[in-house]
Amino acid sequence: MMSVFLKYDSFKHPIKNIKLFFRHRKWAWQRVHRGYSDFDVGEMASWFDLVIPDMLLQFKNNISGYPAILNDEFYEEHKDEIGMPFEDIIVSTAEKSPLRDKWQKRMEIDCRQKWKEIIEEMRYYFLESNEDTCTKYPYSDMSHDDYFKKHDEIYNYQIECRKKAFDLLCKWSEWLWE
Repeated sequence: MMSVFLKYDSFKHPIKNIKLFFRHRKWAWQRVHRGYSDFDVGEMASWFDLVIPDMLLQFKNNISGYPAILNDEFYEEHKDEIGMPFEDIIVSTAEKSPLRDKWQKRMEIDCRQKWKEIIEEMRYYFLESNEDTCTKYPYSDMSHDDYFKKHDEIYNYQIECRKKAFDLLCKWSEWLWE
């Protein structure tokens, strides 16, 4: 995980580093007491780009459930193979059968995997929208004119990635907090 703190340059600017040290302390105190700092407010986009992908990764690695709507999608996709009503698979009071248990287990595994893929896709788009983590960078071996053409192309790509990331975040947001 990348740090949200500014980096120190101890040899070139010792006075600046002392001031920066005290700012870091102030920002840390603000984060503890109100959840964000003045630095975070001034650099919301950077903060978001640094923190959200790491949060999504941790969320993906520690999830215990998945959105119930994925059960519906799984059933619609496999209803011809399943051969029983959706309610019989979902409801735990239904009659026990090896076939029902098999489909319940498969549904849980498939839905959990699909949920992890959705989280990873969201994370990928957030990473691609950040200049520091975008896979289209670096391109330092180009001529000056090619650099600016490529920069505009990558900038537009990053905007599209950010839109896709926020679309996914909006679509699945209620499930990220459960």
